[in-house]
Amino acid sequence: MAGDYNEAMNLTFERGDPERPSGHAVLYFTTGTPERVLATYLIIPPITFNLARYLPPMFASMPMMAGMDGTRPVPLPPVPEEVSGRGYLTGLAEARNDDLIYAGNVLDDEPQRLALEVGYAADDYGGRYEAYAGGVIVPDAPPVPELDAVSAVYSVMGEGQRLAELTKLTGALREATERGAVRGAAESLGEMRSLVETLPAKYRGSRLLAAAQEEGDHGRRLCQLLLERAYALQREEYLDAGRLDKEIDALDTQSPS
Repeated sequence: MAGDYNEAMNLTFERGDPERPSGHAVLYFTTGTPERVLATYLIIPPITFNLARYLPPMFASMPMMAGMDGTRPVPLPPVPEEVSGRGYLTGLAEARNDDLIYAGNVLDDEPQRLALEVGYAADDYGGRYEAYAGGVIVPDAPPVPELDAVSAVYSVMGEGQRLAELTKLTGALREATERGAVRGAAESLGEMRSLVETLPAKYRGSRLLAAAQEEGDHGRRLCQLLLERAYALQREEYLDAGRLDKEIDALDTQSPS
């Protein structure tokens, strides 16, 4: 429990109104004797966005990106840094027109625990802001649903580029599955699903997803045929695509080895 660590988790607004938070705040803790002051900065972006959308897929899918969705306070830095004192923060908040919030005394400055305390405070501040802003800021229209981060990257690629990426991910998923690498398989599967969502149904992406997770020669051959068929369709070589459809149908009637 936070109370076992932070002696006074309740937020004290030394500047600003707790019922009307501004969306940007200097947050600080005290610790030790003599007293030391540790501070970070909380900001809620005025425009809702998903930061992961603008990052390469390998970074966008990381767990650390889950909270970076533009709807909760972002603490910068994530672990509060020591500053010269309370007076410095008071002057800083006045000059910048920031909220100034005291989050209590912490028993030590171990980074992992401090990051946890910052998270609690950020959630509290974010809840106050949401309650206030939701009552006074009325959007003109519902937000347009956005693609997930990885799909957004793939959606700007040409179809040929997406098929090349699909081929690479199929190989990665099959290799991870056959090696029993659960984490690697899950990551490849997630990216592959996002990519398939951006492709026309004619490429039978869902069927390829299933085949890529099937161990053995049957799954390997099925992946090969489905990819060859996709490239044939992309090149508008419909006779080859029809021939490959028949091979796929024939293979589907066989029991996986």
